[in-house]
Amino acid sequence: MPVPGLSWSDAELFQLTNAVLPAWVGLMLFPRLGVPLATAVACLMSALYIATVIGTFSSPELEENLFALMTSYEGVVKLLHTRAAVLPAWVHYAAFDLWVGRWEVLDARSRGIPQVLMAVPLLLTMFLGPSGLLLYLALLRPLFRRKPAAAGTKED
Repeated sequence: MPVPGLSWSDAELFQLTNAVLPAWVGLMLFPRLGVPLATAVACLMSALYIATVIGTFSSPELEENLFALMTSYEGVVKLLHTRAAVLPAWVHYAAFDLWVGRWEVLDARSRGIPQVLMAVPLLLTMFLGPSGLLLYLALLRPLFRRKPAAAGTKED
């Protein structure tokens, strides 16, 4: 049981990670709607991550200390070869990358970066995580200064 108290299998819970896809489309094409959607979905994915990690800690498949496994390459390989660790790892990627994409869109908006220029960094962030963030930080962000906030408005 991947999540204590739920009768869903890993495969069924894995399907929930597809909820990030509409959020990514929203961030890329309709950022004003995509940001709140991405926020909600990323919160749900984060909650799912916490639940799956709790399930991993209680898994009989992992007899060793998880923290000890994560301190060496061999340990991480062993950990990721267990069914109990695969789902939390994937949910972690899905949630964290979506949080990063959301931040990129909000930061780009505050700098006046045209949305069309965000397509490549967002796609890379979605599929290759850090490479999209690096592209955004190294190439786009330096070209646009932050727009000053209007008096009386709240920054994102």
